[in-house]
Amino acid sequence: DASKPPGSLDVLALLQLQSMRQAWNEEISTEGLSIEAIWSQNDIAGTFQIEQKENHNRARIKSLVNLKKDTIDFRILPSDVVVFDTYWNINRDNRVRFLKDKWIIDALELNNGSQFLSMDGELSDSLLTQVNFEIVKFDLLNLSTISPRIFGGVVDANGRISRSNGAQPLRIESDLSIEALSFEEILIGNLEG
Repeated sequence: DASKPPGSLDVLALLQLQSMRQAWNEEISTEGLSIEAIWSQNDIAGTFQIEQKENHNRARIKSLVNLKKDTIDFRILPSDVVVFDTYWNINRDNRVRFLKDKWIIDALELNNGSQFLSMDGELSDSLLTQVNFEIVKFDLLNLSTISPRIFGGVVDANGRISRSNGAQPLRIESDLSIEALSFEEILIGNLEG
């Protein structure tokens, strides 16, 4: 649904998408998918919602996109994310800015107390790219909500993704450790690299 007042450049638009059940593959299904976006003047307010009741997982993610002449700012607003009955917090100061030739990622962080994921930096197809990331005590069992395979173990990593210009391949440098790595309940062991 969209409307535009006569004699004005302002637009008011509403997009809604709803689906009761979703089958992503034979093993992974979700329900209650809902996407809503409201575009008013220079802002697009969005809400994304989905559930996996059998695993006690749910996400209700609110976002705000601000459209400016030369930039687009994207923020995740205070949201409700629960994985295996554990509530995850999103840093309120997060922002992703899209410019003509690069993305600036600022304070994109997710944590649940002991587990922490973060990303900061600049990503570009033609200019310098340097994105720093950190993973602290991330339980790989969390991935079973989106993977048909069961992984286990606790990951700690910090590093960066970089290149000096678009002609070079991306380079990933990281210190990584996985404690008690397992696949399909078969213990592989500890991994460091």
